[in-house]
Formats: sequence, structure tokens, C-alpha cells
Amino acid sequence: MTLEEFYLYHEENFDSFSKSTIKRFSAKIFNEIAAKSERETLLSALSFTDEQKLYTEDAYSLEDDGIRFWVQGTPVIIHDPMLGQALSALPPKRRDVILLFYFADRNEPQIGQILHLSTQAVNYRHGTALERLKEILEAMGYGA
Repeated sequence: MTLEEFYLYHEENFDSFSKSTIKRFSAKIFNEIAAKSERETLLSALSFTDEQKLYTEDAYSLEDDGIRFWVQGTPVIIHDPMLGQALSALPPKRRDVILLFYFADRNEPQIGQILHLSTQAVNYRHGTALERLKEILEAMGYGA
């Protein structure tokens, strides 16, 4: 066997190996795509009612009737009357932490900056306010 025949033999073997590897890999990818298409649905193929089940929409407006609380000059409107009544029963320092955390989407360090408190103080007020709010709501029969 000459050197040229040796190189040609290895080149043909590598070519054959490469083609079979690509064929197996493409078959694997095809099977994965087929399996996904059996269990997944395109969003554009969903019916209107099925599409509605995928999300929820909150509607907040400053013009809506509700109980309005002021935190550092910013109005926060609570649309649920029982929740608003329970929040109004909390001391203002604790109520402000709850309103900023849950209704103004602020985290504890941000609330600390707004209210000029340490993060630990905000954390303590948050915990005690939640406990007291839970007691008030249970006494009112909220969610029962």
C-alpha cells in the first residue's frame, strides 16, 4: 500500500464516519422536535378561551373608588373594602411598610430609604404588621 493509498483509505473512512454521525445526530434532533410537537402547542394555535386562562389582569386606576392611603405623599388605593378597613386598623408606621411592600412594589432596603429606617427595622415592622393584619382579617371573617 502506497502512502497515497493509505491517506485515501483514511480519508474515505473519515468521510463515512462523518456522514453516519451527521445522519444519526439529525435523526436524534428530528425525533426530539417530533416529541416536543406532541406535547407543546403554539400560542397562536390556542383558542380564545384557552388563551384567557394563561394570564390575569389587574386593573388599578386613581379614579376608582376605594380606600386611599397616603404614604410619603403618594396615594395608594385599596379596592377591597375589608382589606382597606383592616389596613386602617394598623398603626401608621406598620401600615406604611405593608403598603409600600405589597402595593407599591418596593423591597425592604428601598422602604428603609423612603421611611428613613434601617433594613432590620423595616423587616421587624413588616413581620409584626403581617401578624396583626392576619389577626384582624381572621376576626373580620375575611376569606371565610
